[in-house]
Amino acid sequence: MNILLVDDEAPAIDGTLAAVEWKQLGVNETFTAFSKAEAQEIFNTEQVDIMICDIEMPQGSGIELLTWVREHHPETEAIFLTAHADFKYAQQAIQLGCVDYVLKPIQSDELEDVLNVAISQINQRKKSLQYRQYGKFWLQNKPLVIERFWLDVLKGGILPNLEAIRSAAKELSIHLHDESLVLPIMVKVQRWYKDLSIKEENKFQTELCDVTEDFIEAIINEASVFPVEQGILVGISEVSNAELDMTSLKLKLESLIVHCNQRFFCDISIYVGEPALIVDLGARMDHLKTMDQNNVSYSNRVFLPERKIYPSINVDLPDFNVWLKMMAEGLKDSLHDEVDRYQQFLQTQSGADAQFLIQFHQDFLQMVYVVLQEKGIQAHQLFNDTRSQELSMKAIRMVTDLFTWVHYVIDKACDYIKDVELSYSIMDKVKQYVSQNIHEKLTREEIANFVYLHPDYLTRIVKKETGMPIIQYIQQQRVALAKELLIKTDMPVSEIAMQVGYMHFSQFSKIFKRHIDMTPIQFRHMQKGDNQYQ
Repeated sequence: MNILLVDDEAPAIDGTLAAVEWKQLGVNETFTAFSKAEAQEIFNTEQVDIMICDIEMPQGSGIELLTWVREHHPETEAIFLTAHADFKYAQQAIQLGCVDYVLKPIQSDELEDVLNVAISQINQRKKSLQYRQYGKFWLQNKPLVIERFWLDVLKGGILPNLEAIRSAAKELSIHLHDESLVLPIMVKVQRWYKDLSIKEENKFQTELCDVTEDFIEAIINEASVFPVEQGILVGISEVSNAELDMTSLKLKLESLIVHCNQRFFCDISIYVGEPALIVDLGARMDHLKTMDQNNVSYSNRVFLPERKIYPSINVDLPDFNVWLKMMAEGLKDSLHDEVDRYQQFLQTQSGADAQFLIQFHQDFLQMVYVVLQEKGIQAHQLFNDTRSQELSMKAIRMVTDLFTWVHYVIDKACDYIKDVELSYSIMDKVKQYVSQNIHEKLTREEIANFVYLHPDYLTRIVKKETGMPIIQYIQQQRVALAKELLIKTDMPVSEIAMQVGYMHFSQFSKIFKRHIDMTPIQFRHMQKGDNQYQ
């Protein structure tokens, strides 16, 4: 197994190399490239099984590189690592068959889990090839072979013409009726009720495939259900219009939803496509994915072919100027009530789609940033935690997730604005941070980041509360601690200097004398009653 790491930043590649025990994963060679061109040269000379690639690179993006790889080396699995949570990038990565799209910085165990998924897919593909070569394994591995066949049909592994599909089916001993139709059913996991590791989610997804297959086959003679992406399952069955009872199928799928709610602790929606010729299966699946992308309002529902989810009217956004004034004035409860009223209004409308959620998300963030800027608060520091980022990314998927995020942002922003306006609480945090880190080299910018304020705004608060600039306040605290240590301990003066944040004794002595009018040594002797210094 060979791995190729592609990133224009050498430290990023070094970090990824150090994060994983490659040999334990069965990796023989790890190649590195710092641009699209270097990666292509390696592909032309070496076997690459998995490519781990940054998306944004100056001499050709990761998306461009993967497009080229899909054309020339389609068997290579790809994983994207990126510092940017861009919805458009994620869409493109998924369309190109990327195994996963992971935000930096990534933890070692998370990267190993994603690599295990890629390795599992490679192993499954190798097994599938072996099954093609050795027909004796057909009966034992029939479900896996059928799954691989349908995946190849859906993802372009087999050319979308009837002759190529028939040939591939014949090679795998799969019998297709010339005039038969195929019914596509897409099952989308919209949310898990609890946080799951990748391993737990994959386990539930495998069990969900088996259960879904049982439910579908209770209405249709035979079906094949398999995952096509994380959280998306596809069921395919040969049918005839004469035998297809959509009403019975809908009832059975609704009971499947209830079963999944209770057994797998998740919300799902199920999309049933029009029966189609096998050559049109890819187009039918694209249609189901579009239906899912536009379903931002409903969970735990079955959508039949004739049921439309697409918006029929444009939905008015709220008056964000009113929301802005409420947040700026600290009217948190009133703002929550206003958001609830708008959410209730939105539930009566039929025009909300994925684009609406993105627009709402962007305009709401702009409003919050305006308020925070006026208060001197650095938004990127306030919302840089993992919880904030996770909720923000989910917010553009479903209406319920959007308003969960909105209420979270309102609480966090309003509470901190209140802290800032009660400047003594900010000063308490500054005093605590300085006290806990007095032995370190402290800077104005570092302390400002800790309290989520602009450095200039922090300086004004400290000057107002203490009557002195922040640097002078830090020096005062260092000298005060040094005096205590000189009086109450026998520590060497040079060690005391380091304990209060001065690496050079001469600098410590100079600042100490400026504040106390004597050197540290003179001060210690005076406190011990040495007449020479009195």
